[in-house]
Amino acid sequence: MRKKLLTFLSGLLCILWYISIGLSGSSCAQIVSPTGGERDTIPPVMDTLLSSPNEQIRFEKQPLSFTFNEFLNLNNPNEQIIVTPPLDYPFTAELKKFKTVIIQFNEKEVLKENVTYSINFGEAVKDFTEGNPFEFSYVFSTGDYIDSLEFSGKIIDAFTNEPVEKALVMLYTNKQDSVVRTEKPFYFSRTNKEGIFRLKNLRADTFKLAALIDKNVNYLFDLESEYIGFSDSLVVIAADTILPPVQLKIFQEKPDLKIIEKSLKDKGKAELSFNRKIEELELITNRFDQFVSVLEEEKLLIWYTQVPDSSGQLILNHPDLQDTFYLETASKTFDMERHKLKNPKTNLSSKKLLPGSDLILSFENPVFQTDSFTMQVFLDTIMIDSIFTAKSDSLDPRNLHIAFKEDTFKTKTLLLMPGSIGNLHERTQDTMVFQYYYALESELSGLAITINGLDSTSYYQASVMMNKKEIEQFSIQNLSTYETLIKPLFPGEYSLILFEDRNNNGEWDSGNYDEKRQAEKRRIFTLDKLRANWEVESIINWE
Repeated sequence: MRKKLLTFLSGLLCILWYISIGLSGSSCAQIVSPTGGERDTIPPVMDTLLSSPNEQIRFEKQPLSFTFNEFLNLNNPNEQIIVTPPLDYPFTAELKKFKTVIIQFNEKEVLKENVTYSINFGEAVKDFTEGNPFEFSYVFSTGDYIDSLEFSGKIIDAFTNEPVEKALVMLYTNKQDSVVRTEKPFYFSRTNKEGIFRLKNLRADTFKLAALIDKNVNYLFDLESEYIGFSDSLVVIAADTILPPVQLKIFQEKPDLKIIEKSLKDKGKAELSFNRKIEELELITNRFDQFVSVLEEEKLLIWYTQVPDSSGQLILNHPDLQDTFYLETASKTFDMERHKLKNPKTNLSSKKLLPGSDLILSFENPVFQTDSFTMQVFLDTIMIDSIFTAKSDSLDPRNLHIAFKEDTFKTKTLLLMPGSIGNLHERTQDTMVFQYYYALESELSGLAITINGLDSTSYYQASVMMNKKEIEQFSIQNLSTYETLIKPLFPGEYSLILFEDRNNNGEWDSGNYDEKRQAEKRRIFTLDKLRANWEVESIINWE
C-alpha cells in the first residue's frame, strides 16, 4: 500500500510541476523520504466537522466515519479496536481515501436499548510516516443520556505479585457464578503495562467482577490454561459514591495432572514433563539392573540400566495419574574418552566454603563413589590428608557431599584421583582439581529477619533465596511476630518468599473459581544487600 501511495504522489506532483512551469519536455525526479529535521511526534488530528459526532444519544445503528488531517495506517483493527459492551457479531473497519476510517456494524447486530457504548481505538489509527498513534474513544448511547460513572483498579499475578498486562477485566449484570463461562461481559477493559485498568461510561448498577487472561479471545473462561481472578463481593457503582481502586489477584487453577512430553530418545535416560509441579510419585519398575529417579519441579528424570536384550516396564502411580510405558535397553558400549564425566558445579563462592559446611560436587547425572575413591588434600605442595569417602545426596543423587577435617583457613588444593567417581553407564572422571578455603568471619554476613503482621491462627512457609537458590527454609505457626537469625552467609543480594499455608501442606496452593477459593497469599520481599563483616536487620510487614 505504501508503494502505491508513493507512486500516486510522485505522479501527482509531476503533473502539478508540469502545469506550473509549462515545460512538457522536463522530467520529474523520484520522490524519496525527506531527510534531516526533527522527527514528527504529533499524532493525527481528527476533523470533527467531517466525522461522526461523538457522544450521540438515541443512537440508531449506522456506519461511523472518522476523517483525519493526514494520511493514515490502519493497524490490526480487529485486535486494537475494542467495543464495550461487546457486540454479538464482528464489526468491520476499513481505511478510505487514506484519511478516513469507516466502522460498519454487522447487519445482524441489534444494539441494546438504553445502553452507553464505548469504542476504544487503542493503537489502530497511526499516521503514515512515523506511526504516531491516535488515542481516542468514541461514545454513544441508545438511550436519552450518556452514562459517565467510572471504576478502576489493578490486576496482580497471585504467584509472582507482578502486575499483569493485557488482562481482561469484566463486569457482569448477571450475578450467576456460571456467567464467566456462558456470557460475554456487559462491560470490559484491558490492563496496561502496570496492570492498571479503567472502566468508563458505566451506568449505576450492581455488578459481578472478574478478571481473565483470555487465551482464545472469546471473553469466556473456558480453557484450562487461562488465568482467572474474581471479587469475593459484588461491585456497587452509584452516582453518589466514588469507589476506591480495587486489586484483584489472578491465578491458574491447579490442572488435572498430565504428561505433556516424553523424551525417551537416549538409551539409559528418560525425561517426563508434566503440566504442573508434583511433590511425590510412586514408580513401579521391572527388568532394571539399576534405576535412579529425581523429581525436579515439573519433570521426572530417570536413569537406568536393564537386563540385556529386554525392555523394562515403568508404571507411574499418582492419585491424579496412572500411566505405563517401556524403556529400551541401555547400551553398555561407550567410548570412554567421549563419555568421561564432565566437571561438576560446586557450592564454592570464589573458592570459599562456609565454616562447617561440606564441599558439594553437582554432576549432570547421578553418580557414586567407586571402590578406588580417593581425594588428596594439599597445602602448598605438601599433601596433608587423604579422603576415602563421599556421601550421596539422598534427595538428589547427582550431588556428592565431601566432609573435611577442622580447618586452618588457608587455601588448599583438592585432587580427585581418576576413576574415583562413576555413574550407572560406567562413566568415570579424569583428574579433577579444586581449590578452597573456609571463609573467615570478617568475610561473612548475618541476616536478622523480623516478620510482623502475621495471623497467629495461621500457618506460613518462608524461604530465603539467593540467585534463585533456596538458602534457608522455615515454617511459622501460632505467631503474630516471627524473628530469626541466619548466619553465616556469603555477602550478596537475598530475597524472602513468604506465603500463607492455609491447609498446612507445606506448599503454595492456587485458587479455584467454582469453589470460590482465592489463591494462597504469597509475597516476595527484596532484602537489604548483605555486606562482609556486617549483620543486616530486615523488618518485613506481612500485611
